[in-house]
Amino acid sequence: MAHCTYNGLQQYDTVMIIGTDCPQIDSLYCQNALRQSRDNDTVIGPAQDGGYVMITLHRFDARIFQTIDWGSGRVLEQTRRQLRSLAWRWSEMHTLNDIDLPADLALAEKYLSPNRSTDRL
Repeated sequence: MAHCTYNGLQQYDTVMIIGTDCPQIDSLYCQNALRQSRDNDTVIGPAQDGGYVMITLHRFDARIFQTIDWGSGRVLEQTRRQLRSLAWRWSEMHTLNDIDLPADLALAEKYLSPNRSTDRL
């Protein structure tokens, strides 16, 4: 993620990293995150399990991805701690679920079904 962010910011003003295991993310969620990112250094889309499903960044500092217990329920809080230590402004989107365990597959089926409701998140 650090490599992607660093390289992306060489060419673009904003980098958005999206988890591929969150079927709830749609274009509206991404558009809202980009809108919020105009006034912030980063925007985070929290995950129900204590991680995050999406992050946008306008700035690069490798520390944002360091000393994070990836795959744990502490990822979001540790990332917030890094943001505070860097004195970055950030906002957070509403919390979504991601797919980590076999039991989570029912959620994926709900959101990926062709009969899915058209209600927006």
